Amino acid sequence: RFLLLDPEHATIPTLLGMVRSFVFRHGIRGLVIDPWNRLDHTRAPGVMLTEHVRDHLGMLSAFAKRKDIHICLMAHPKKTESDAASKPPTAYDISDSAHFFNMADNILVVHRDKGDDNAPVQILTQKIRRQRVGMLGTALLRFDRLTGRYYDR
Repeated sequence: RFLLLDPEHATIPTLLGMVRSFVFRHGIRGLVIDPWNRLDHTRAPGVMLTEHVRDHLGMLSAFAKRKDIHICLMAHPKKTESDAASKPPTAYDISDSAHFFNMADNILVVHRDKGDDNAPVQILTQKIRRQRVGMLGTALLRFDRLTGRYYDR
């Protein structure tokens, strides 16, 4: 079961306030925020963007631990020179802050070579904080545009 909410211009604190009630009322065990850049990131005067990102990622992490839920945050990389070379991005390529790499427990990157529709999609595991959860590596999958599914053959 999924509960969808589309809070327009939500901040992380307001979003977590809504999710808190869903945890209590519906017993949700996970939250997907997709994408990060659609949230309201208005900062107080004098607060640098990297500090803002660090504080809000910290809020998400603390909330997940307190409520015993999994939070999956989708964040897109900034446009880089590597786009032309079709090199997979890393979490350091996410615009605004290196904290996306530093504070994450797990990082998965889905990368498609935009210059070659027949090339497999790469699913790269770039960070695993607790080794019992998984391991670093790459899986190559095909994407079927008609069905919207990935497959491994």
